[in-house]
Order: sequence, then C-alpha cells, then structure tokens
Amino acid sequence: MAHWVAAAPAALENRFRKLPSAENSPESYRLRRAMFWGSVLALWGTAGVFLTAKKSLGVETTADASDRLAAVVTPYADWFHQR
Repeated sequence: MAHWVAAAPAALENRFRKLPSAENSPESYRLRRAMFWGSVLALWGTAGVFLTAKKSLGVETTADASDRLAAVVTPYADWFHQR
C-alpha cells in the first residue's frame, strides 16, 4: 500500500470537524434546532409553490392536472424540439 493511502485517514481526521455526539450539549441542541427549522421552511416553501401553481392553473382535481399541465407545457416542449 502506498504511503499516502495509509496517511490519508490521519490527515482527514484533523481536517474535518466532527459533529457533536447525541448528548445534550448546547451545540448539538443548536444543530438539531437548525435542522428542524430548515425542514419546516422547506416543507412550507414546497407547499406554497404547489398551492400557487394549483391556483394559477385552475386545477381542482388530479384529473384536471394532466389536461392543464399538458396545455401549459406543450408549447414549450414544441419550441424546445424545434431547436
């Protein structure tokens, strides 16, 4: 085995910061809280985009969705295929 391959784990060990353990330290609490609020904001943003698209396209049921989306996407798909 090459010398640099054997030395890689030791070099990487000091290079990257390890996450705190699952104990109740202030740092692990902040990380968990940040992950929670990031997830909440991601779900909220996704729901907002979904509801805005649904309302702007006039989609009421899932059966309406394929017809409405086809009407919106077809001109763009045709333009793309002409290029």
